[in-house]
Amino acid sequence: MIKYLFFIVSGLAVLLLLFLWSSKKSIKTGFAKDENNNQIPDAWEKRFKFIFKFEKIIILILGILMGYLFAKSDFFI
Repeated sequence: MIKYLFFIVSGLAVLLLLFLWSSKKSIKTGFAKDENNNQIPDAWEKRFKFIFKFEKIIILILGILMGYLFAKSDFFI
């Protein structure tokens, strides 16, 4: 059970990091507009405001969960 939770949390972390990377990359390549220069596409600012506002806290929580679940799992046994 803990292995499955570990893989679910790891998958969520990877998806979140890919989402944040793609938002930064779309600004750098000119694919999306960013009029206020905050490295967040203007079209995404309204829809995903919560993710961009608390991105560091979300990443921290996912990292702590991954560490806890990895310590409780039996990968090394």
